[in-house]
Amino acid sequence: TLSSKIWLAFTYPAIVSAVALMVILALLTYVVPQVVTVFEQTDQELPGLTIGLIALSDFIRNWGWLVLIALALIVVMFRLSLRSPSARLAFDMRMMKAPLIGRMIKGMNTSRFTSTLAILTAAGVPLIGALEAGSKTLSNMALKNNVDDAISRVREGASLAKALSAGSQFPPMVVHMIASGEATGELSDMLERCAETISGETERRAMG
Repeated sequence: TLSSKIWLAFTYPAIVSAVALMVILALLTYVVPQVVTVFEQTDQELPGLTIGLIALSDFIRNWGWLVLIALALIVVMFRLSLRSPSARLAFDMRMMKAPLIGRMIKGMNTSRFTSTLAILTAAGVPLIGALEAGSKTLSNMALKNNVDDAISRVREGASLAKALSAGSQFPPMVVHMIASGEATGELSDMLERCAETISGETERRAMG
């Protein structure tokens, strides 16, 4: 699936970064203290960069455990804060504005949403029911709110394209293709084409 391909694309850089961090920590906690003893024996004046490196090594060895505890508490507090709908919405909107990951999030969610709509509308499911099911596939709160608002607008008689465009969260290309599908009476086919297009673009970004 698209989501598994995206996670796979980010797995290798994450592993490399983790290994690099472990190597740096090992150097600071084990190698640097060994080198310090050599400098102390020579009784020479050390460069500022070396002094800073030694200070960092001492800090990590003495207070590293406290830093880990603080980071763990920050992560826990952050996850707890996301239980608030307003905080989750603000976070999801910021994530979608991020340079690279934002496009991935929007592409993955949009592809999944339009694919679900295509399958359900092709099977004869009423549009409102298809939208409600499609909303449940969205992991981003901003996009989900956009769809939930669109459901209310469609109930009032608005077209799907206009209802989705009101929230300004979905890509203009998606709205345009949906409008084209509604105009030609081939909404499910256009939704499927849209899902394939978005999925292909997102996969190329992830692999590129």
